[in-house]
Amino acid sequence: MRNTVLSVGLLVSAIFFITAKTAAAAPAQPFAITNDPLSAFAWQAEPAQEQKDTLTSTKDDVDTQKKKDVANAKAKAEEEAASKLANQPKLHTVAPSETLTKIADIYDTTWQRLYAKNIQVNNPDIVSVGQIITVPQPEEVLADRAIPVRAPSPPTPSNTPSSERTTSTPSRTYPKASSAGNTYAQGYCTWYAKSRRPDLPNRMGNASAWTGSAAARGFATGKSPRAGAIAQQGNHVAYVESVNSDGTVTLSEMNWRGLYVVSSRTTAAGNFNYIY
Repeated sequence: MRNTVLSVGLLVSAIFFITAKTAAAAPAQPFAITNDPLSAFAWQAEPAQEQKDTLTSTKDDVDTQKKKDVANAKAKAEEEAASKLANQPKLHTVAPSETLTKIADIYDTTWQRLYAKNIQVNNPDIVSVGQIITVPQPEEVLADRAIPVRAPSPPTPSNTPSSERTTSTPSRTYPKASSAGNTYAQGYCTWYAKSRRPDLPNRMGNASAWTGSAAARGFATGKSPRAGAIAQQGNHVAYVESVNSDGTVTLSEMNWRGLYVVSSRTTAAGNFNYIY
């Protein structure tokens, strides 16, 4: 019996020695996680990878939403700023030789709307350099303003030489006057002059600018009177009906005696510039 136990012990020792030696001689194999469902590690590895992918996807979604929110907020701010800027009144500083008509052309409006908006302008024919003009919004509703009536000219003293004396005839309507293609304000001297001379262009500004504007557009101008010419003096224009032998001209005109009033007078020819 004792010999048998000793023999079994020796046999086990021999087997252990052979197994250890074989394991030492074999190359080391890296530990790997497989998809084998029987593997003890496969069911632990897969859920970890899925969780990682889910976290990455969630982070990407959050970043994308943040970018969208920032872009939307920026777009909204720009839209509000543009709307606020559009609703702000436009201010124009009057430059030399500018008139309400010229300013209206710049902003695609009419001198009547500028006059109605700017109650500080007492006369639509007169604006001062440096004066601030507010441009009304296109949809803005404005109340009409009465246009001042030109005061009658004072009587001419009887001792004034005949060549410089002004005489007036009663007001009358001239049938040759026409409003076709006439964009000047009705009732004013410029509207009447254009109606008598349809060949003249529109948008030459106030009467004070007519001689220079006509010359710039190719019309002859000068100081010699001629029947059918436009006479210009200060901020007024008239139509030359005739040239008289005594050095005077007979004019017909509107708004010399009052708005919409057409009258005629004879006065010194040398007082005017002429547009032929």
